[in-house]
Amino acid sequence: MPFLYIRVLYDPLIQAVIPIRLQTVWAIPATVNLFTLIADNRFFDFFGVKIIEGRKFYNDINTHRFLFNETADRLISGGTQPWDANQLGVVRDFYFFPTERARPTKIHYPTEDPDRWFTVIAYRYVEGTRTQTEQAVEQWIRENVEIAGDFPITFTYMEDVFNEAFRSERALLRLLSLMTLVSVLIAIFSVYSLVSLTCQQRRKEIAIRKINGAEVFDIMNIFFKEYLILLAISAAVAFPTGFIIMRRWLEDYVKQTSMDAWIFVLIFLVMFAVIVLSILSTVWRAANQNPAEVVKSG
Repeated sequence: MPFLYIRVLYDPLIQAVIPIRLQTVWAIPATVNLFTLIADNRFFDFFGVKIIEGRKFYNDINTHRFLFNETADRLISGGTQPWDANQLGVVRDFYFFPTERARPTKIHYPTEDPDRWFTVIAYRYVEGTRTQTEQAVEQWIRENVEIAGDFPITFTYMEDVFNEAFRSERALLRLLSLMTLVSVLIAIFSVYSLVSLTCQQRRKEIAIRKINGAEVFDIMNIFFKEYLILLAISAAVAFPTGFIIMRRWLEDYVKQTSMDAWIFVLIFLVMFAVIVLSILSTVWRAANQNPAEVVKSG
């Protein structure tokens, strides 16, 4: 759509608007399916695309100039300089369509007359005004663009595209959340049962230690040390394994959540708290029994 019409679309309900064109071409090497965006400098600010090497387009010498995203630069340019004479730089991998892996993408400035290159309008509207904005834009296009007429005008909303694309991931998230809750409950009951069983089996040992002058806290300290060692061994095995599995899974996504150390520390502290409470509720009760009666009953 020509630049002349784009200016009119600055409506109070529209926060920003840019013209673009989308197409897919084969690149060199021929095995690379290159997704091409034809756009101008407004594209970078509109979508928040960050340039990590090089620069944006210049206003006067843009013909045939382009930028690659990281994936395209790695596959086509080898990820090293010098680049092709028309390559201006590299942008960080970004989402444009929902995809697990970053598409090799080329952001190309329109050659020759820009008006004939742009076929799509991308606009950002004020939250809560989606229907009103769509109606206003469609009405204006039909009244002012000659080629519109009764031609169908399609509106595609990125939020709908992403919601549809990640529907399976959300279902998986709900399933994993339920499984995680069940696993946590099983772990808590298992730890409590193990401590209770161990305490029951060692009732006579606890009684003899008390007869020999051991205090209740001395007895509890023995259990604390034993289970703390088991917890440390479990964490040493589970945490690296979980980190490696999650890291490999996240590598398939362009935008990745961070796996901060506090998450693992929190898990460790929760399990430590479960062990402490289990020992306090079982060993404390056993250590305060009459040792003579425990020895006779044993």
